[in-house]
Amino acid sequence: LWQSDNDDDGNRGTRINFVMEFGNYGFKDQVTGAGWRTPRIGMHDEIPKRHWHLNDPGVIPNLLQTGSGSPTGMLVYEGNQLPSAFHHQMLHCEPGHNIVRAYPVEPKGAGYKANILPLVTSQDEWFRPSDVCVAPDGSVMIADWYDAGVGGHLMADIKRGRIYRIHGTGHEQYTVEAPDLSTSATAAQHLNHPNQETRYLAFQKVSQSLDAQQVLNDLIKQSNDSRLKARAYWCLASLPGDVKAVAQGALDEADPNLQMTGLRIARQFLSTADVLAVNEMALNRTDMQVLREAAISLRFISGTKANEQWVKLAKKYTGGDRWYLEALGIGADLYADARMTAYMRALEKSDLPGSQDIIWRSRSDLTLPHLFDLIQESETAEEMVRYFRAMHFLSPEETKRYLSQALAERKHPQQKAMARYALGSLSPKLLQDSREIRQRVDEILPDLRGTDMWTMVIRNAKLNKEIPALLDSALASTDQNFRNEAAGLVVEVGGHEMITKAYERAQADEKINILDLASRIRSEENRNWLFSILDDPENAVSLSREAAKALSKDWNGMGMLADRLESGAIEGVQADAIATFLTQASRNDVRQRAISWLSEKKGAAPIDLDALAEREGDPMTGRMVFDQYCMACHQVQGRGVNFGPNLSQIGDKLGPTGLLSAIVYPSQGIGFGFEGFNIETKDGTKYSGFIESQTELELTLRMMGGITHTLSLKEIVSQEPMGESLMTANLHQLMDEDELVDLMAYLSSLKAEDEGTPAD
Repeated sequence: LWQSDNDDDGNRGTRINFVMEFGNYGFKDQVTGAGWRTPRIGMHDEIPKRHWHLNDPGVIPNLLQTGSGSPTGMLVYEGNQLPSAFHHQMLHCEPGHNIVRAYPVEPKGAGYKANILPLVTSQDEWFRPSDVCVAPDGSVMIADWYDAGVGGHLMADIKRGRIYRIHGTGHEQYTVEAPDLSTSATAAQHLNHPNQETRYLAFQKVSQSLDAQQVLNDLIKQSNDSRLKARAYWCLASLPGDVKAVAQGALDEADPNLQMTGLRIARQFLSTADVLAVNEMALNRTDMQVLREAAISLRFISGTKANEQWVKLAKKYTGGDRWYLEALGIGADLYADARMTAYMRALEKSDLPGSQDIIWRSRSDLTLPHLFDLIQESETAEEMVRYFRAMHFLSPEETKRYLSQALAERKHPQQKAMARYALGSLSPKLLQDSREIRQRVDEILPDLRGTDMWTMVIRNAKLNKEIPALLDSALASTDQNFRNEAAGLVVEVGGHEMITKAYERAQADEKINILDLASRIRSEENRNWLFSILDDPENAVSLSREAAKALSKDWNGMGMLADRLESGAIEGVQADAIATFLTQASRNDVRQRAISWLSEKKGAAPIDLDALAEREGDPMTGRMVFDQYCMACHQVQGRGVNFGPNLSQIGDKLGPTGLLSAIVYPSQGIGFGFEGFNIETKDGTKYSGFIESQTELELTLRMMGGITHTLSLKEIVSQEPMGESLMTANLHQLMDEDELVDLMAYLSSLKAEDEGTPAD
């Protein structure tokens, strides 16, 4: 079974998977349920791989990373009208890149490797292949919804769409001959028909025939086609009779794919005892994919015999095959202690290559002393963090003793890394309650300053004495994510007076920096303080403007600024600046009020999108327009704010008309994962943004400006979908037509280079 998978827009994480039964594919943190953006020790440096938690034990590896995209329809092509390179391969529609392509697959260990082979491409950027199927005559049908955009239900054209037919030489005329299903014997020959409907009709005819078993057994004996034989075995297994013999017959075949079919039939249809009997036939096979299926078959089986089989399979793991390692994990997880006890007995008798990986993957607390030994033996921080992360999947109560020992270690060559990873694994309660641990924390904190681990320890241990250093670091940093987190943490642990006192003693330039930091804080106390700065006539214009900018990011503050703007209480240049700030407000009503105010002043005229799409713009000038209007919410190649979808490759996804439509009508196509919510907490504070991560206890919201805020679910009294885009509507009214055309040209130029990498 193969599957294509989309990512959160803009993270180049689309992928192709081989689906192993009961496997985990890394959509969320298995321990906490948190999303991929939530920091964790040992996470991958590359976002496309971090996106799927690929460094965590218990996650099935990707077959193929395909970069950016908008994956849609897929099939396995079983006809012969296409060239042989496409035979028995996946065909996949990728409308984001205007292509239908294949992923030729070949075995690699217990898994597979694949590459990309184009079938149909187009220079027409409106070519949007949405699905693919095989017709009754064996030709390939491709649906093209033909549109300027793709994703988020965005449509620029509801009238046009096409069906393409791809056929082989000699099949130019589309003619369909009814399959001969008159007898079970003739129907059986169509079990391998490339058209899915015909295959189903053949299966129904054969399975409902009185002579089905005889016909299918004859087909198995006479055919050299492994796919046809596999379907015959499945059909036999669905009939009343000796299913165990069917499974064993498939295991006796020479083709490993048929042997795997036998194992799958056994675990789907047979009793526990019979599954173990069939599995026993596979234990001495040399094909790693057959062994993979045997390991998976033990998933729900306990007892001595199952443990013995699992150990035999585990002893065949020699390292380096993540597919096989994860299959062993699937077969062990539900009975982890029993499996590991049996494995440890075998390990005592002889050194087993790959045992470090099996210990790393196990969900048994019995591995803890061995994990700690592996941590002690690690020569590099990269090797060490892997074993610390494995502890996160075990009992917190059992792991704390080993984590405390790791934290107290002072002689290891990597003692600083060891202490850092131990801190990243300890519970907040233990950090706060243990005097010995707090003393050790005090010793190592200087080496952690400026890191994610530092802020985590300050929060978890409530380290008030670190707040001055944290504030200094935040003010000196250009890392917006760090500034966001530090600002909230300074107030949470040290109180708002830390901000006000720093402002009072700062010079003018530094005051602007402090006000920018304060823009990331959500509280009535902070809002009142910012208004006092805005309203003080003695303040420099630059300070008043920065205070207004900070208030434009506060839920109530932005509404109060809009009231002042419309009442005429703010005038002149300051009014223009505040109105511009409010066009990026998180509240849609405030954004529209600001845009209406500016449009009325400017006298905006209606625009013709189709006419603008035909014009040639200047990408370099468009980049400057982007910086002025778009960079407050979007990133391109690392520039800008991480709030809305990353636009580094948006030119592959949307054509000129689609880009203009997305700018002018943002709510017509909201990117998946970027749906907005309005949230109110018990203290009356209101937030808006999209949900970045949610666990059983808390929710992380990403808000305008790229600010993230974590809320306890117990504190939330309402959580309502916005029903409209977080992107500012009517923003185009602030631009003239030339600016809009230049912006379109710049965004159209943002495209991917070669993508698609085999998974490790």
